[in-house]
Amino acid sequence: MDIEYNYEIPMRDGARLRGDVFRPQGANGRKMGFILAITPYGKQKPFDPAELPVSRDFNPGFDGVVQSKYAPFEGSDPLYWTRQGFAYIIFDSRGSFASDGTHANFTAITDGYDGYDIVEHIATMPDSNGHVAMIGAKDGRTVAALRPPHLSGICLQDGYSDLYREIGFRGGIPHMNFMGLLDGLYRPQGNRSGAVGLDMVRMCQENPHYDEMWQLYTPKIENIQCPLYIISSLADNAIHTPGTIRGWMAAPSEMKFLELHPGDESVQYEGASGGTSWKITFPERTEITGSCKLHLNFAVGEGATDADVFVTVQKLDRDGNAVLFPFHTFVHEGQVAYGWLRASKRTLDHHPVEDEVAHTFTENDARALEPNKFVELDINIQPSATLFRKNESLVLAVQGHDFGTWSEQCQLPRGGAGLNTQASHIIALKGSFLEVPIIPSWIDRKV
Repeated sequence: MDIEYNYEIPMRDGARLRGDVFRPQGANGRKMGFILAITPYGKQKPFDPAELPVSRDFNPGFDGVVQSKYAPFEGSDPLYWTRQGFAYIIFDSRGSFASDGTHANFTAITDGYDGYDIVEHIATMPDSNGHVAMIGAKDGRTVAALRPPHLSGICLQDGYSDLYREIGFRGGIPHMNFMGLLDGLYRPQGNRSGAVGLDMVRMCQENPHYDEMWQLYTPKIENIQCPLYIISSLADNAIHTPGTIRGWMAAPSEMKFLELHPGDESVQYEGASGGTSWKITFPERTEITGSCKLHLNFAVGEGATDADVFVTVQKLDRDGNAVLFPFHTFVHEGQVAYGWLRASKRTLDHHPVEDEVAHTFTENDARALEPNKFVELDINIQPSATLFRKNESLVLAVQGHDFGTWSEQCQLPRGGAGLNTQASHIIALKGSFLEVPIIPSWIDRKV
C-alpha cells in the first residue's frame, strides 16, 4: 500500500480533521472508489484483542483470519480494501487524537455533519471516482441520515441505533459496568490536547430517563436512503445485536441487506470433576438401534497436554425423569450406552464394520494436545437398542470422569478421572455433532 498520514480536511466550522489514506501500491492517480471509516478509538491504534477485558471462555472466532497491523478497532482492515482496488481512508473523530475540536462527543448525531463534509471532500479528490462508502461500527448511520450526495452506501459492522435503550439503560435498568468501560478503556476521552471528553457514567446518573440529551445519540435512521449492508453477530446480544437488527428494520432504504452470523459457542468444564450435556426431545416415536458416533471439536486448557473423555447416551421420560436400565452389566442403574477416548490416541484406523469408530491406539500414532488448540475427536458409543416415545428425550453427556455408581459386586474396571487434572476441557459446538442410527418406522402403530 501507499500510505499518506494525517491528510487534513476542513470542516464547515473551520476545525480540521485528519485521516490516514491507504491506496493500492502504484495506483498512479487512477480514479477509484473510497472506503471511509471514522473512529473515536484512534486511527493509528491497531486492533489488539489483548487490550480488551478478558472474559471466561472468550473465543473471538476468527477462524484463521489474520488482520494486518494497520487494522484499527471496529474500523476494518485497509490492506483488504486496497487489495480489492479501493482506497481506504480513516479519520480520527472530532476532538480525538490527531483531529481538531474542543469536545470528543463519541458519535453524537452532530458528528454526522463532520462525516458529511468528509464524504463530500473525498468525492472531489483527484483520484476519487466520486463514490464513497462508509464502514465501521459507529458513525455510518448518523452520516447516512444527512444524505450526503456522494455517499454510495454504508457497511455497518455491529453498532447501535439508540444509546439509551441498547447500551446505557437496557429495559430502563442502568448498566454502569459497560458505561464505565467506555469511560475508562474504549473511548479516547478527549485525547486531543485541551478537548473535553464525555463522562458516560455521569451522563447516566444525571439523565436516568430518555430525554433531549439522549436524543443527541439517537441517529435519525428513518432518513436513511442509501444502500445498507449490515453485519452483526447473534452472539453479541449484550451490546450490538438488538440495535443492529432494529436499525436495519427501521431504515427505509430500498436496497438493504442484513448478515447475521453465530459466534463460536465455547462449552467448558473442569477436567477432573466437571462435565456438560445436551438434550433433544423427540416429537414422535423414534427407535435408535446400533452404534452412535460422537465427533467433538475439542481442546484442553492451560496445564494439560492430554485428556480422557467419558460419554453416555441417556434417556428421560416424558416428565424429564431418568430412565435407568436394570442389571446393566451388573449395574442396577445403567444408561443407554457408553463411550470413552483418550484424546492423544485419537488417530483413526480402518474398521471392517463401517458403523463402528476404531482407533489405532499405537504409540507411533499418539499425538499430544496443545493448550487451547482444537483437535478433532471421534468417539465410538457402544451398540444399544432403545425406543424413545413421543416427548421422551435423549441426553448426551460428556465429562471428565467415568459415569455412575456400580454395585460392590461388580469387578469390572472403572476409569475414574483417568489422567484428567483440574485443567479445563473445552468443546467448540461448531463442527461437533452426534450421529445416531435411527430405525425407520415401517409399521404405523400407536405408542
